[in-house]
Amino acid sequence: MPLFKGRAYAPDYTLLSVPHLLDILNQHLLLSPVGIILLVSLVIVFKDRLRCKNPIIYFLLIVFLAQISYHFIIDPKLGAGRDWDLLSTVALGYTLLGVYWFMNLVQSKRYPAMVLIFTAFLSTLPWFMLNTNTEKGIDRCRNLLDLDLKKSLSGRVTLSIYYFQHKRFTEVDESKAEIFKLFPEDSLNRAAKTYMDIGNYDKATELLKKAIEINPGFLGAYNTLGLIYQRQGKMDLALDEFQKVARLNPYNSAVHVNLGYTFLNKGRLEEALAEFKKAEKLGETVPDVYSNIAYIYSRLAETEKAVKSYKKAINIDPEFYSAHFGLGQIYLESDSLDEALGEFNQVLRLKPDYASAYYYLALVYSRKGLKEKVIEEFELFLKYSTDESQKEKVRGYLLKLRSNNP
Repeated sequence: MPLFKGRAYAPDYTLLSVPHLLDILNQHLLLSPVGIILLVSLVIVFKDRLRCKNPIIYFLLIVFLAQISYHFIIDPKLGAGRDWDLLSTVALGYTLLGVYWFMNLVQSKRYPAMVLIFTAFLSTLPWFMLNTNTEKGIDRCRNLLDLDLKKSLSGRVTLSIYYFQHKRFTEVDESKAEIFKLFPEDSLNRAAKTYMDIGNYDKATELLKKAIEINPGFLGAYNTLGLIYQRQGKMDLALDEFQKVARLNPYNSAVHVNLGYTFLNKGRLEEALAEFKKAEKLGETVPDVYSNIAYIYSRLAETEKAVKSYKKAINIDPEFYSAHFGLGQIYLESDSLDEALGEFNQVLRLKPDYASAYYYLALVYSRKGLKEKVIEEFELFLKYSTDESQKEKVRGYLLKLRSNNP
């Protein structure tokens, strides 16, 4: 957790901020309400009779303080939505401490088992009640969504997808109507994306302009409009839309990626590099970002930086074939023929119909003086390529090679 200055996407979320402290409290009330109530009650009611000289109590206090410190400093939300319960042992220390103190105060053989069973029962009963009945789970989901309508969009979409997957089409229609009523601009944006995907850009643009009329501050519509202009090759218009989003939300990593692509398409390499770097800083560490950074470095003749960035992309996704291809080109240019050969072969292992890899393999073999291999790779290029002008050149090369007059 940052101490004084929050991260780019949450500038006010720091170690001692109120939202962070509330997250800590809420998580522990969820994890072990029994442990909290038991420990606090003992401290209030029996504060004069509590003794800390017992080595077991010392041990449990150390466990308690270590786990609370870990939770406080490292991860107040206990991991992602699917695995936060795997880290729920942070509540174990104070729960066991409360139970052990209670057993020592009562000093009866009948109570320990009862206290332990009661504690475990109260901690697990709500989970059984909520998770063994689908309808109760849906009701709980809807109740949570209704707590804050402004932040409920993604949850309502998820619920609608659930209904669709289980063929509850009446509820699907009701969910869609509810989403449109609460978030009309977002519904229009989603519909526009569908039209964009099938190539109906005019209809998509029309829906997006309606969304902007409803909510002029809706960034999603500007972003989708920018993507449409980008696909249409209208790079100046795309740039305007993406820059609107970046001005209003500079911590949106995706819009910096879109700006990077747009600047790259316009040949403005330095500006494209700056945008991809901003996206990386904001957490957009997908291999494509590093691959584009590497490509720009290679265009700027900064070979070492290009190699490092391509390798970062490959470390994230070893099967990202375009990074292997770019790395192969750099190795070929620097006359590192064996390394280039390895990268181009890796591309073809991942994508056997990638025509350009066969072309560059032919160039590698040509420098190695392996005429038969050059012919073999050029023939495979002709098989897979759709670039007629390039294929015509390759046919000319093959004619010279076969006539022994290269």
